[in-house]
Amino acid sequence: LSAAGGWTFTMLPLDLLAGLLNRVASDGSEWPRSTSMWVHFDHATSDLTPEALEALDGWMKALGDMTASGTGRWHVTGHTDASGTPAINKALSLARAQVVATWLQTHLGLASASVEVRGMGGGAPCCEDDGLNRRVEVLWVPSLQ
Repeated sequence: LSAAGGWTFTMLPLDLLAGLLNRVASDGSEWPRSTSMWVHFDHATSDLTPEALEALDGWMKALGDMTASGTGRWHVTGHTDASGTPAINKALSLARAQVVATWLQTHLGLASASVEVRGMGGGAPCCEDDGLNRRVEVLWVPSLQ
């Protein structure tokens, strides 16, 4: 791919990506281990559901020793659906992101300086399904040094 030749993007269905997440490559590589995940929330709350906690635990196990070095940054971004006012949605999305960041810090012993927390409100929907828009996106970016 190049800017001169044009960019090509491939969109994969979320259920296909979920199926790939914990699959082991036949060549012994770590692909397709994912360094990102979504945590979903119920309407108008920042409480982690049992399903969200189970998903976080499973993802941490799937990451395994990739995060053991401690070198890297965590990007935790909260989102809401569009049902509230912009001010309420901004605060709720930030609260959701903070809950997930706190969980990561507690369970992985992360320093707060290695975790970036943002709230996007309802301004960046992923789709038309309100349930999927009520999410926190977690991305671990390993350090290249």
